[in-house]
Parts: sequence; structure tokens; C-alpha cells
Amino acid sequence: MVITAGGACDPLSGVCPSGMECVTAGPNANACEVRGTIGTKCGSTTDCKNGLVCANSGAQAGTCVELNGAEELCSSNNDCSNGLACAKVGPKAGTCEQSGTEGTLCSSDTDCISGSVCAVAGLNSGTCQLKGGPGTSCNWGGGCTGGLVCALAGAYAGSCEQKGTEGTHCDSNNPCDAGFVCATAGANTGTCVPSQTTIGNSCSGASDCQGPNIICGPQNTCCVSTGGACQATSECCYKSDPGEVMCDTTDNTCSIIG
Repeated sequence: MVITAGGACDPLSGVCPSGMECVTAGPNANACEVRGTIGTKCGSTTDCKNGLVCANSGAQAGTCVELNGAEELCSSNNDCSNGLACAKVGPKAGTCEQSGTEGTLCSSDTDCISGSVCAVAGLNSGTCQLKGGPGTSCNWGGGCTGGLVCALAGAYAGSCEQKGTEGTHCDSNNPCDAGFVCATAGANTGTCVPSQTTIGNSCSGASDCQGPNIICGPQNTCCVSTGGACQATSECCYKSDPGEVMCDTTDNTCSIIG
């Protein structure tokens, strides 16, 4: 049987007319196609016909493919047509979008379109974001949008972040994310900081101890104050005699005996 271009073929035997090959991937899979056309094997883009490129990632890696247009799926910038880039974060993540728009990669503000800047911190770092958006630069006076606040301390200091993120302002533990507490002493006072288990550590002041109801006790060790949550009596603060206090098993809080 004579197989012509577009005719069905057996990928295992690969029998096709001279100058053609049996395509194994893409829309023309299991058909004989002219080398350099969609789905045929390639080592570089020079092996592909005009308008096609050699995919270097994904399910069709090593074959000639069409560049994706706006809003089409992508895994890297190589999948997108000229002038488009693969958005890495945000609502358009994983689709080809205009270079410089929200979620596309950047190294400076000049890589982003007017009204957007290159995020400098957080999960969106190194991507274009609207001014005042997540990870974009801000000052203590504001400059953030969409309910974001300017982080005052920590790794994200000077960038717009969700309230409760490390370094954002707080008056109590309530606004801080899980695993964080509102610092009551030290350089980061009034901001959300990582909660650390410091019970039993040596201390010289409150700033050395971290966590809800954990203070620097009379013995210069971090301990749980009266009423604070505990797991053992040894965690509870006492004035001079360890027998003064106990970890009440009825509510697991430190209590004064007597």
C-alpha cells in the first residue's frame, strides 16, 4: 500500500515515503508528514519549516510545533509567539500573554508595561505586577492596593503584602498568619514575626523570648506566664520555687498553686 502525505502510519515501523516521517506527537500523530512540519522530529528550530519552532519542553519536546498565541497554554516563553511571554503567576499563569503584563517575568521595571512594576519580594518576586500589587515596592506611608499593606520589617520589608504576612503591622496575634505572632519587644515590635519555641532558652529580656504568653522569667529563662498554654509544669514561670506553679491539666494552662 502506498502511503502519501497525511496518510496513516505505524509509529513502530515508521514506514513513510522518502522525505517524510511517521509523526508520533501533536495533532498529526500517526500520520506521514514532510520533515520540518508540525510533529516531525527536530534537534533545533532550523530543522523546522517557517513559522514553526523546535519544542524544548513538554509532551512535544523534540518536535516541530507552532508557537502559541495570546491566551493559549504554555510552560515557558519558548512556547509563545513573538511579543508574548508565558505568565508565571497570577490569574493568567500558564498562558501566553503580552510581555510586560501581569505575571510575566522581569528583571526591572523597564520590562513591564506602563502602570506595572517588577515585584521585588514574596511569591511574585521577579514578575510584573500592577503598582501596589503583591511584592511591589512601597513605603511606610502606603502605596499598596487591593487590601494589601506595606511590610515594615523582615524579609518582605518595603513591599506590599497581605495583612498578616511576616513584617506587616499588628496590635495582637489575631491578624498574623498561622505560625506567626505579633512581636511585643525588640526591633520588630508591632509586626508579625515567626512563632518560635523558646521555652527554656536563656534570656536577658522579653525580646529574647517569642510566642504567646512566653516571657523572660525570674530565672532568666523563657517560660510560660500564668494563664498561658502549657504542656508540662516545667514550662511555667515561678518566682523562687518550682512548686509554686503547675500546668493545670483541666485546661492546660499555667496556674499558681494555693
